[in-house]
Amino acid sequence: MEIPFKGNQLRLSVELTPFNESKVRLHDDKLEISVSSLYRKPDEICVHLSKKIKEWLKSQARLAFCQEVERQRQLFGFNYENISIKDTRSRWGSCSAKGNLNFNWRLILVKPEALSYLVTHETAHLSEMNHSQKFWGLVEQRNPHYKAIKEYLRKEAEPILKWELLPQSLIYDINKIVCK
Repeated sequence: MEIPFKGNQLRLSVELTPFNESKVRLHDDKLEISVSSLYRKPDEICVHLSKKIKEWLKSQARLAFCQEVERQRQLFGFNYENISIKDTRSRWGSCSAKGNLNFNWRLILVKPEALSYLVTHETAHLSEMNHSQKFWGLVEQRNPHYKAIKEYLRKEAEPILKWELLPQSLIYDINKIVCK
């Protein structure tokens, strides 16, 4: 099984461990997860595994968004209030009038340029709370190649926004591990 991450596919490697805690580790192009052997049934393991992978992806998204917002803040000198990572099925991000930046965690699944563009787009709203020519001029000034990335997201949006790791999609891989 493979998991999308930053525009690539990570191979999933799962092992049962006698410890109570599950651990997730990225090693090269492999997402290694140790799952407690307290989970005995394959369907229990799959539910737990699905939850752990999603938690890990969300934490990676939070880290990537915070780093990119800070990088751009230093470059362009804007101020914001908070960063929130959301689980939405209809939008990539938003910026509130109070300066709160909201981002969809699923952007960690696609190439990093898309995440960077979205930070540019939402932080430009800190100056222009609309999609006027002035707004798009600011976006272009900060990210001259934004149109190609915007088009990439438009074409890829539906499957990414709807992406979900369902426990039943892991059952085949888990049966191989449990039945060893």
